[in-house]
Amino acid sequence: MARFTVLAALLLAAACAPAAGLPARQADMAGLITSVGDGARTILVEELRDPNSGAKASVTIDGSTRIWAVTGQTVTRVLADVLRVGSSVRVWFDGPVATSYPVQGKAADIALATVSGAPMLDIQSKGGPAVIVRVNGVDAARVACNGGEVIFAADEGALLLPWNVQVAREVDGRIFLDQRVMELPRWMLVTQTTVGISDQPIAGPYVAC
Repeated sequence: MARFTVLAALLLAAACAPAAGLPARQADMAGLITSVGDGARTILVEELRDPNSGAKASVTIDGSTRIWAVTGQTVTRVLADVLRVGSSVRVWFDGPVATSYPVQGKAADIALATVSGAPMLDIQSKGGPAVIVRVNGVDAARVACNGGEVIFAADEGALLLPWNVQVAREVDGRIFLDQRVMELPRWMLVTQTTVGISDQPIAGPYVAC
């Protein structure tokens, strides 16, 4: 999908020239985030060349982990709650890792490859119920409590704008949102009682499920 090819190319290019603030040595792991858990305190990263096989790492994030958003030559410190399923990252471990499968270790630094102004709908749950997000009547994403997903305009199955976006609670089908989206990027926040779409990125802490 375009999500993989565009972000993968950006990540590989960034790996060749460390930016200010990032470790000078080569990253220990480069790949796609396939799972975000425990309020963004753990992520599962699968190696870049093939997200369906090969190396995987269970990465622990704590208060000492430095997380960087990399857009071109610009590097900015960010919070862990920007990490999403489908994001391309590089990981530098802090000390030795457990040689299990997947390998397990604590991150010292994580570099998140971003595409400024990318045509996407970024969905984030903060204590909300598990939901299904539909675009023009097609199930486009499933988001767990305190989970996240990104739907790109170029993804397979995602139609050109405008999008009719509907959010339904997974357990009983109750509709939380039915809205027409005319422009991208947009950011969706799912809470315990409401769902909203904004033209600004979502910030703030996670909420207990």
